[in-house]
Amino acid sequence: MGSRSWSHIAGKMVTAKLVQLAQHAYRAGFLHLLVSVFLVQGLTYLSQLVIAALMGPADFGVVRSTEVILSLLTQIGTIGMPTMAVKAIAELNNPRLRGILLGRLLKMAAIGGFVMSGLATATMPLWIAQTAQPYLRALVWIIGITAVSRTCINYFQGIKLFQLVSGLNVVLSLLSLVTLVTLVALYGLRGWIAGRYTGELLFVCGGILLVRRSLQLTGALPPAYAYRRLLSLGVPIAFSLLVRTALDNAALLSLGYLGRPAEEIGQYGLSALIVTGVLLVPGSVANLAVPRLVERLQQSRILAWEFYLRLMRWILLISLSISLTLMVTSPLLTLVFGSEYRPAVRLSRILCLSLPMRATTTLAGGVLLVNDKNYLTLLGNGILLALATVLYACSVPTFGSSGAAWVTVAVEVLDSAPVHPRTRQLMASRKNRFLFSPGVVQFHYLHRSCSASVPVHPGGGCIQSNLALFLPLFPRIA
Repeated sequence: MGSRSWSHIAGKMVTAKLVQLAQHAYRAGFLHLLVSVFLVQGLTYLSQLVIAALMGPADFGVVRSTEVILSLLTQIGTIGMPTMAVKAIAELNNPRLRGILLGRLLKMAAIGGFVMSGLATATMPLWIAQTAQPYLRALVWIIGITAVSRTCINYFQGIKLFQLVSGLNVVLSLLSLVTLVTLVALYGLRGWIAGRYTGELLFVCGGILLVRRSLQLTGALPPAYAYRRLLSLGVPIAFSLLVRTALDNAALLSLGYLGRPAEEIGQYGLSALIVTGVLLVPGSVANLAVPRLVERLQQSRILAWEFYLRLMRWILLISLSISLTLMVTSPLLTLVFGSEYRPAVRLSRILCLSLPMRATTTLAGGVLLVNDKNYLTLLGNGILLALATVLYACSVPTFGSSGAAWVTVAVEVLDSAPVHPRTRQLMASRKNRFLFSPGVVQFHYLHRSCSASVPVHPGGGCIQSNLALFLPLFPRIA
């Protein structure tokens, strides 16, 4: 039998297995969760675009700068407890112990969030420009609320009630969107602050209402779930995500820190927001593919490599098509958002050049995830962050937002260059070990805490701009 026949048979096997796994994923609720993530994040970007149109570049620059800083503070303030709510809860089969653990995680998240808010308020004059301080001071106390709301919502992922968490996310996001847009239209920046608090409070109330019967604030747990142990696992997760968050938002941070006008920050923020938003499509494809990739790696490396290449081609095709479409249609930005956003046309065209790299590294990063090689992304992101800081500091004072955009493209190229060769090496290695089963990878992979400085729902929280490139691997609690 020729090689073509073998390839044909292998292709049929892959197709049949894909159908089988898709059916299993639907029954388990994974597709519900994926659709929920896609819709909620889509509503989030829509709310930000509406705010940009209502406010104008100067006020929107204040919004984007404040959201970036809040996203960084929130990463630390949550001390990794929302992520632990997914992992640690999933490891316990006893409903009573789950309720006690949830209470412990909520207390730690609340304390960490409000302590971070207090520290940020006390030290704000040392590291925040005078003009930005009033808005950040007004919103900084949302960190504790965010930590509690995320931990509550993620509890349902931990007990694998994907349909419930999907429906809850979509409903509350719609309410948050309507509330936020209405308040911004009526009261501007003050309405934005009120809308952010309202959105988070909706999620807190909804989450607490649903977990109230399971929640126990006191009780004994095994030593593996002691406060110190949970903290030792959560803090590294928080700081790992912080590195990626800072890298994703380094351009906006540099524009604000180096004293660029608020209008320029708003124009760059809009262009970056649009480019980040279109990554939802290839990012969602990669999200759904990762657990399937684990299945194939466990069965046959030949099938896994073929599956990986097929996905890579589709993601590359999708990202290139989107990139070209955005470049051609970018002049429409002035029609939708007004002539004040005209510089965003040029910036969005530059940033579109980074789309193929960001989309393909999404999938390649997933291979590092399932092979327990997260330290490579952590090390690489740390080095890139240091390099990007220097490049932004050199380019922004002279070239402004255009310089920041070109540096962003260069950083994405450097980010993607070593990932793909390393991915191929890992796929060929016989020594790979898998930290998670495919199902556990799915809900960890879909759960991305903040980094894009965009609310995870229209009223609060955050989402990751690079949807799957950087997710810390969680040590097993034992």
